Amino acid sequence: MYLIKEDFLKQHPDAVVIDCRYDMTNPPYGEKVYLEGHVKGAFYVDLDKDMTSEVKEHGGRHPLKDLEVFTELMGSFGITSDSTIVIYDNGELAMASRLWFMLKLIGLNSFIVEGGYDHLKDHFEMTNEVPEKVPSSLKIHYNPNLICNKDDVIMSMTNPKSVIVDSRSNERYLGFEEPFDKIAGHIPTAVNYFWKDNFDGLNAKDCGDIEAMFLEMDNYEERIIHCGSGITGCVNMFFLNEIGIESKLYAGSYSDWVSYDDHDVIVKDNIKRKVKA
Repeated sequence: MYLIKEDFLKQHPDAVVIDCRYDMTNPPYGEKVYLEGHVKGAFYVDLDKDMTSEVKEHGGRHPLKDLEVFTELMGSFGITSDSTIVIYDNGELAMASRLWFMLKLIGLNSFIVEGGYDHLKDHFEMTNEVPEKVPSSLKIHYNPNLICNKDDVIMSMTNPKSVIVDSRSNERYLGFEEPFDKIAGHIPTAVNYFWKDNFDGLNAKDCGDIEAMFLEMDNYEERIIHCGSGITGCVNMFFLNEIGIESKLYAGSYSDWVSYDDHDVIVKDNIKRKVKA
């Protein structure tokens, strides 16, 4: 199990701790609150600067950071292949799960603190001191089975042993609203599992409830997870991993899908229409 309580960190005092708090509506927020106070020894990872590369015509709104650059950064935190890595965010697990996924993609396991910063601040020494980085010697052990692209998604549509999981809200999935991307709706054949349904408030549901929610996932050999831009889909991936079910991320997600003018989407009235520029 990779979802942990604060006691885990007390039991692993040599763990490398990473703070990845972030607010989509206020991008400077994360680094600001980190510098105001964080778990002593924790390094900071920013979604925009450290987990996302330059946005281009295709690839989605949060394309993955170049993995060589990302690996070098992780190595500068003193991370090795044997390190115990503990991640926390604000408690929603979206940023922590994205970082967990990227670490897993380069061959590293990590643990996420349930409840995030608020569950740590009363149990550990806090500081505004930034720890020193070290020369990196970390090497990538890339896991290609964790990731896929639009062509894999298209192939999945005609594969009865493959399922596409849309992690966005039901309103966005049905096409009733779309606050970020240029057209509302969902990828053809995708099913909807809202990422927030893994929680009761900021607390994760117990494994039995999560297993029941994802029961149909046992019917498939391949599970392709996506969201709007490859962030919150990682939460579904994380909880599937917690119950022993493997999945892969369509990293560009819906924002990549609708960047192609020849891709169909399904809207609320169940009519296909072409993406319009």
